[in-house]
Amino acid sequence: MARVLTLFLKLLRALHTRTCSLLSGEGNEVKACIERPGYARWSVVTVWIEAQLLRVTERLPISYIEKIQVAKLRTILAARLQTPVGASSAVLREFSHIERMKDLERLPILTRDTVRNNFLNKGILNESIPSRRRVLARTSGSTGQPLSFYLDTLSICNRRARFERAMRWITRGSRAQFIRAWGAVPLGFFKYTRARFFTLKSTQNINISVDLFVRFLRGVCNRTTLPIVIDTFPSNTMRLATVVASSAVIDPKRIMGFFCGGEALLPGERKYVEEIFHAPIFSYYASTEFEIIAQECGEAPEGAFHINVEYFYVEIVDHDDTPVSRGNAGRIIVTSLENEVTPFVRYDTGDIGRLLVEKCACGRTLPLLLVEGRKAHLICLPNGKTFTQFSVSSVF
Repeated sequence: MARVLTLFLKLLRALHTRTCSLLSGEGNEVKACIERPGYARWSVVTVWIEAQLLRVTERLPISYIEKIQVAKLRTILAARLQTPVGASSAVLREFSHIERMKDLERLPILTRDTVRNNFLNKGILNESIPSRRRVLARTSGSTGQPLSFYLDTLSICNRRARFERAMRWITRGSRAQFIRAWGAVPLGFFKYTRARFFTLKSTQNINISVDLFVRFLRGVCNRTTLPIVIDTFPSNTMRLATVVASSAVIDPKRIMGFFCGGEALLPGERKYVEEIFHAPIFSYYASTEFEIIAQECGEAPEGAFHINVEYFYVEIVDHDDTPVSRGNAGRIIVTSLENEVTPFVRYDTGDIGRLLVEKCACGRTLPLLLVEGRKAHLICLPNGKTFTQFSVSSVF
């Protein structure tokens, strides 16, 4: 089985490379990427194959998954060897034939400060990768530490496949209209036909009112009979629920469910939204650096997330960078197994969480992560208007 997976991964990478060659980033932002003829067709095929593979890997024994991780990690470490910041070349060369993911603990942790301070001098950039694969990305700075870096267009089909995995879990395989409502289109979802995108910020970086979003939803409801799944901030689901509860602008039965990330979802908020729409909320853990890292299946204990281990290796460490045992809380350290342009190896996300010992009732073998460090709450003004800390941070 392991040999078959290894061969399949090599063939899949060749397909990813072919698809990626038809898209040009050249260090520009997502919306400036240039699609060459055939890219849309090739990307649909690549994503479909990747998504089918995820149906298999999410139920494999973790020993098989680690073989996939190790194979991908060797490529990432080869890319990391091309960047002058962090671990020495001699240390990195030791890992050229790494056999266990746990061996990563010998490498230093990459901090946000290191990424931010070395962006302009290209200290974290793998310049051996063609510039056409580079896409400029910036975080919002909601943690107080905005930063810029490059993403890899080779990861686009991976990002889409992870999103489709999450949607499959929510819809249980039935058809639905997906809507992503965010401040900006993330890499992989510009011109993505499987979901409609609604931008929550104007060109002046000003938040769009919930009324405009409601009008957009009404238009979608009028054009399709499919049930709707909305991917947005938890605070937006609260605002939408308040509008729907006080008027008949949208039939709540049209909403199949919500997919929420970017903020902490409080138990009371989940209950309120689910009572209004009679639809479940599924949360996920994501970042601009990685897109969706982990997501809920609806059956995990404590509302934990299944980690997409085919693409990420997650560690929990204490304040001294020492790994902690499962079940104990600490800093969440993520290694991306897909970005060769900016190799995020042992990257400190700034979040707090713990890996659970318990198994999930859904039967999937993907490890469970409980995130405890994101504390973004809805801010309510006396006049009834509501917004989040992200609205405040964008002003500054």
